[in-house]
Amino acid sequence: MCCVLTVWDKLSVGLKMGNWLKKIMTWFSEPAGPVVRFIFIDVGYHSYSLAAALKERDDCELVAFIDEEPWNHLTELLAVKLYYPSELVALCEKHQVHRVIGFDGMGWSIDEQTQRRLKNLKVNVITLPSTTASAQALAIVSG
Repeated sequence: MCCVLTVWDKLSVGLKMGNWLKKIMTWFSEPAGPVVRFIFIDVGYHSYSLAAALKERDDCELVAFIDEEPWNHLTELLAVKLYYPSELVALCEKHQVHRVIGFDGMGWSIDEQTQRRLKNLKVNVITLPSTTASAQALAIVSG
């Protein structure tokens, strides 16, 4: 039976440098600070443009979009899936989400029970006015 080696193992064995090389390479490839995880409610222009701007940053991770429309379920936007509102709390738990972002009058409105559950998970729910400029919205949600 043939032995399969990863790239890291080949480097360690081939260069006879041990595990410290693996640790150094991992250290260089990790983000500098903590990653903030986001879920967006709605898939409209405002959510899309703000999510696209956050996705470009190294300290932000886009987890999901929430949309009520059944034909959008599990399709992808910006390389993340769209989920039903009923899946929001479970997604926040599973992915340790920090912020849920929505815009006034756009998409599904979070009910009180879901808001309480998100608060218990220490998830910050941010609802922005739909008139908020993109640069201003980026400063609000990333700060």
